[in-house]
Amino acid sequence: MRLQRVQVPEFRVLKDVDITFEKDFVPNIFPIGSQNGGGKSTLLQLIFILLHCSINPERHVFLRNMLHGFTIDKDSINCLLPYIKFIL
Repeated sequence: MRLQRVQVPEFRVLKDVDITFEKDFVPNIFPIGSQNGGGKSTLLQLIFILLHCSINPERHVFLRNMLHGFTIDKDSINCLLPYIKFIL
């Protein structure tokens, strides 16, 4: 499995995150930098939970924990949730 793209329009402190991982990028290391409270841990947790827990129903409790307190504004007609694209 290879991560291709991560899009997070708005989730907790993350806003308008759009990261594309190039196929031929070597080494396969991607540094993440930000100030304290900038969302580094949130981004990594979100990627982990969506990749490893969304497919297995026994792990859906981890999705619920991650999304605890996340609400969609009733006035929002369109709302895009975090999106992760990967290839096998």
